[in-house]
Amino acid sequence: MPVQFAAFVEYCLIAVAPTLLVWEWIRRVARKQYPVTLILSTISCLWLLTGLVWREAIGPNYSNLHAYIALTNSVADLLCTLVAAGVRTQRSLRTILASLILSLIWAVTFSIMYAV
Repeated sequence: MPVQFAAFVEYCLIAVAPTLLVWEWIRRVARKQYPVTLILSTISCLWLLTGLVWREAIGPNYSNLHAYIALTNSVADLLCTLVAAGVRTQRSLRTILASLILSLIWAVTFSIMYAV
């Protein structure tokens, strides 16, 4: 039962992260400010969404490349969360939450790679 619940939560979070990022992009376009954390989180999110449609975008299933990509994206999103929270010019609650959610999703993907 806990595995199914975790999968359900992960799929719900996959819908939340892009929504937060799009909302932040709409707000930033008006001010013409594009923080690095927003750009990196968006790239990670697009990579994740591309991987849902086209599996080979993240690498062959259950391969070392797939695991390295998941680990790298998880760490990068965690760093984006810390920078977005700590640097005043980068600070945005939507970017912080989206980066944290993406880091969690990539970490779950990485843990599944080594659990199977």
